[in-house]
This record gives sequence, C-alpha cells and structure tokens, in this order.
Amino acid sequence: MRVLYSMKERRADALATVLVDRILGFVGLFVFALFAVLYLFVIKRQTEFLPFTACGLIVITAITYLFFSERAYKKLSPIVQKIRIFKIGDRLNRLHEAATDFSSAWSAIMTCVLLSIIIQALLAIGPFLVMRGMLNGYDVSVLPFFIYIPIINVISMIPISFNALGVREYFYVLLFSRVGFAGETSVVISLVAFFLYFLLSLIGGIFFIFVKKE
Repeated sequence: MRVLYSMKERRADALATVLVDRILGFVGLFVFALFAVLYLFVIKRQTEFLPFTACGLIVITAITYLFFSERAYKKLSPIVQKIRIFKIGDRLNRLHEAATDFSSAWSAIMTCVLLSIIIQALLAIGPFLVMRGMLNGYDVSVLPFFIYIPIINVISMIPISFNALGVREYFYVLLFSRVGFAGETSVVISLVAFFLYFLLSLIGGIFFIFVKKE
C-alpha cells in the first residue's frame, strides 16, 4: 500500500524507498535485540537467544550491504538476470539501480538506524505502561521490557501465525515469568498492547484514505 501511495511514474523508486525503510528498521530492531541478549549473557549467563539474534543481525547486515553496494551487487547481477519467471531478474536489477541512489547518504542512513533503535525502545515502553495500568503498585522496573520486548519482536518476525498472534503471547509468558508475571497476566499485557498499537495504526489508515496525495 505504501508503494502504491508513493509511486507516480517510477515504481522502482517507490518500492526502493519502502524497502530501504523496512531494511533499516530491521537493522535497528536486531541491534536493539542484540544489546538485550548481550545483557542476558553478561549479567545472567543466559545464551538461548544469543545465536538466533546474532545470526539475524549478520544476515540483515549482509542484505543491507548488498542492497546499497553497487560493487557487491555486480557479482550477483548476472545470476539474478537469469531469473526470467515473471521478469523477476529484470525487476530486481531495476530495484537495485534505484536503491543505489541512497548509497551515498550514509549519514542519513545512520540517522534512520538510530531513530529505528529509539522506536524499538518506545515499543518496549508501551507494554510497560500497560502493565503499570493493570497492576497498580506492582513493583517491576522497565528494564525487563527493554530486554525481552526486542527479543519477542524479533521472534515475531517468523511467519508462523497471522501477525504473530499466539507466538508473541507464548514468548511473553515464557520470558516475563522470569520476573514473576503469571501466565494470564503476560497474555493480557501482550494482547492489550497489540490492540492499542492496532488502534494507532488505524489512525494512520484514516489519514491514508482521506489525505490528498500531492
């Protein structure tokens, strides 16, 4: 939808813009999650999420480098060109050509990654505020939310269920049991936070429908 909204004549430019936004968002998410699992490793000697998060960060970093680097992509371009089903090869090459326009703006790219990390921190504060509203007087700091929410968000990217429903709640129960939350409490916090984010997304949908494109 964002591609359809933003494109006028050059679809590749519109798609490249959206992909850059998504890729940098994933980089910020994995960086934030890596800090979380490193904290668990150094302080509590817990390593169960460290390999998964480290591998994810390596993969997304490699994809980012390949996406922006013209020199690296040249080695793959002949192979990609041979993919003729639905002209996927041609479309990927045109997409990369459009993406290279961003390759010289490294200061802007790093700013976007930093903003993405800040957004991930805000996403952790949301469930914390839900918990404070539900459990008035329950003395739990925001630190577990900064540690566990990024890990949950990374795991929720695995396409197992629709919008990660069920998967997210399972890991809320698993992880927040470590700070004394009952299973039903963790599930309710997850669902309420998800519902609130959904309502905020609807506000953006309203603007999408009624605001005139320029």
